[in-house]
Amino acid sequence: EVRAFATVADNVYCALYVAVFAMLVSSWFAAMGTDKWPRNLAITLVSPLLWVGLEYARSRFATGFPWNTLGVSQALATNQFSASICQVAELGGGYAVSGLIALMNMALALPFLRHGDTPAGRKHAGYPEIAVSLVCVALVMLTAWWGSFHLGRYRQPEQPNMSIAVVQPNIEQLEKCDVDFAEPIYGSLSNLTRRALSRPGLDLIVWPETSVPYPVFCDESIAFMSNLVTNDVPILVGSTEDSRFDEGIICNSAVLMDSSGRPQIYNKQHLAP
Repeated sequence: EVRAFATVADNVYCALYVAVFAMLVSSWFAAMGTDKWPRNLAITLVSPLLWVGLEYARSRFATGFPWNTLGVSQALATNQFSASICQVAELGGGYAVSGLIALMNMALALPFLRHGDTPAGRKHAGYPEIAVSLVCVALVMLTAWWGSFHLGRYRQPEQPNMSIAVVQPNIEQLEKCDVDFAEPIYGSLSNLTRRALSRPGLDLIVWPETSVPYPVFCDESIAFMSNLVTNDVPILVGSTEDSRFDEGIICNSAVLMDSSGRPQIYNKQHLAP
């Protein structure tokens, strides 16, 4: 019940920012209309800033939830155009990609909205915002060309294939934090990992986030994992670790363990609910 409530609450929280954007823009349309090109030009330029501002607020306010911004839609695409557009993130992060998408969409939408709001006898009136739309489209195309140039300039060589085993013991969330379940959790991880190690040519084993009952650097976990990494196949494990910089602070960490006995650790920089 707690997890269901948290999921619903998080969805509502993230949806509020889209609702605020829609409410403000629609209120602008209702109050001023879309039949005057100076107003349309203003909203074409202001609305992307509003969208990006709301994305930034969602990413920072109340610990923030910086997942799946509008710019991510291009990062997930596989075509060359989207890959080129994403290179503008070099100048302004993912927010720059989001702003560019919002600018182009608003610039293309407003001429059609104005056409619908213009009285029948004035359908011949000029549409200066169409020129603005073309400028915005040209800006997007210029950005794509610039991004394509960078992709070609810094193209990485193809990497060799890797064989990775993902171990998923399907442990209940509440059981992860209960020391009474530590032994069966270790047993499940050990059995699944040894089954994966039985396959030749394995390069890496990945365990889930916070999969071990104790921090990796405590005696129980070190002793347990040392028996599994003697075959030179490293294990990437998610764990809750004590911060090496702030005493008493618990971090959500990723730890890479190998047979050298020198674990590499990365602490998540921005926690989300």
